[in-house]
Amino acid sequence: MTAAGQSARPPVVRKAAAFVTRGDQLLVFRKPFHPGTGTQVPAGSVEPGEDPAAAAVREAEEETGQTGFTLLALLDHRLNDMRRYHRHELHDRWCYHLTAPDLPDTWRHGESDPSSGPPRFIPYDFFWLPLTEATNHLRAEDHPPITTLRQHLGLL
Repeated sequence: MTAAGQSARPPVVRKAAAFVTRGDQLLVFRKPFHPGTGTQVPAGSVEPGEDPAAAAVREAEEETGQTGFTLLALLDHRLNDMRRYHRHELHDRWCYHLTAPDLPDTWRHGESDPSSGPPRFIPYDFFWLPLTEATNHLRAEDHPPITTLRQHLGLL
């Protein structure tokens, strides 16, 4: 606590998110054994010295197990206060629009080195969601980049 009784400012963590599209659909995933985490887009931490755009592509490849992603545009950049999710940190979040050819309709992949908790394999179930429904399923911090994405694709 500071002298004024306020909590110290949380640390800033750089994050990159990949909003991968196929036509008017958005690639999302759910963690089948952790349903409380909800529907998400591929995302993760930006490594020291790494460009956020490169981090978005890397996270898309690592989390999906797929390759061939093409970076199209920066959709959004903002600071998100994660204390509402009981995490004492601020996310300096960069959101990018990506595409990739020939991705399946659904598949399971995951990661063995999660950003929090002990190393273990966490499966992700990937599927495509219509962009018109995306804000009904994703967290509030994903809504601004989805709106920008829909504008870029002529869906608004």
